[in-house]
Amino acid sequence: MSVMKRKILISVAIALICLISLPAQSNSGGNSRGSTGGSSGGGNGSAGSDTNSAVAEITYVEGESFDILDSSGRNLEVDPYNAIGTELSEGVTVLTYENTFIELELLESRHIIKIAENTDFRLESIKSGSETRFRMLYGSVRAKVGKLTRSESFRIKSNEAVAGVRGTDFGMTVVVPREGKEEKPETSVYCFKGEVEVIPVAPNIEVKKPVVIRANEMVSIAPLTEEEPVKVQPIPKNILDYWETHRFRSERSLKSEEEKAPVEKGVVKERVEKREGAKTTGSDVVRREILASIEKYERSRSAYIGAGAVLTTAGFILEGAGLWSMLNPGYVSGVFTFTSPQMVSGSLAVSGGVLFTAAVFTFVKANILKNRIASLKEVLQKERRE
Repeated sequence: MSVMKRKILISVAIALICLISLPAQSNSGGNSRGSTGGSSGGGNGSAGSDTNSAVAEITYVEGESFDILDSSGRNLEVDPYNAIGTELSEGVTVLTYENTFIELELLESRHIIKIAENTDFRLESIKSGSETRFRMLYGSVRAKVGKLTRSESFRIKSNEAVAGVRGTDFGMTVVVPREGKEEKPETSVYCFKGEVEVIPVAPNIEVKKPVVIRANEMVSIAPLTEEEPVKVQPIPKNILDYWETHRFRSERSLKSEEEKAPVEKGVVKERVEKREGAKTTGSDVVRREILASIEKYERSRSAYIGAGAVLTTAGFILEGAGLWSMLNPGYVSGVFTFTSPQMVSGSLAVSGGVLFTAAVFTFVKANILKNRIASLKEVLQKERRE
């Protein structure tokens, strides 16, 4: 057998031994990804304190820039691409950033809340058959609230006002001054349907009578220095246009009038089971297929990156071993008595080159998958807007 043939055979044998580890690396990457997803609280998990039961569920997400904090302020690291179905507990704060909108559905009352971009919104108290209360520091929300019983209340509070409703579609915006600006914080409440009762909040000032606004009316309230009437005015066109552009997108709607009786214990579980067993729409199927493809490609990309790292490391080791064998021919001759030191060093160098080539291939493949994932995410965002 010629020297060149022996070099090629030794190189191929070493390369095959190194490549045997690739399937194990791929499985390791998949398992690591699955473990991370499970701990993130995404999907059908529960976000909030372990001791609190779920009171709301994420039904729609547009964008990927948001944080969900538990009652202690700990970030729950919810995966934005697997957030739909995540259940939230009392005390949870939802923080949205640029171009991100989230819709929540209260599990028992089935009221729907849309949290707009750049908003700080906290689920303060949600009690079945009695009090539902939220706190907003800044940003915008819109809520569709079903008909309430006499013992029930639904309120959103800011530093300047409390908005309470009894079956309506309304919104609230809280504007806070920028640092260094001499601006006053202002709370605006909009009524799109039904009636909203607005109570201005001011320290050391007793507000004797709340302001009631009706469909297509609004009020704006800045911090009061003395009790003064709040002016009711029509909702501006830009506000109507904004909420028309960012209207409710989730496919769940408020319960029918027949279902709006007080909720009894155990009904929530039954409703959740019915929702899970309900027939899905074509849009649901498409979204799930896209999300499944994204998850699959992300696992594959992680495996390729891991394999590329292994191959690159192995290539450097073989190249280094080849260089060392050239510098120490006497030791190599003593170990490899059946061949020459030049043959060993050459074979190691060729094997290192083969592994480097394979590493380049895996990194190119990982980059192709990265672009494919980005394209699918764009398609998913368009699908959610439609």
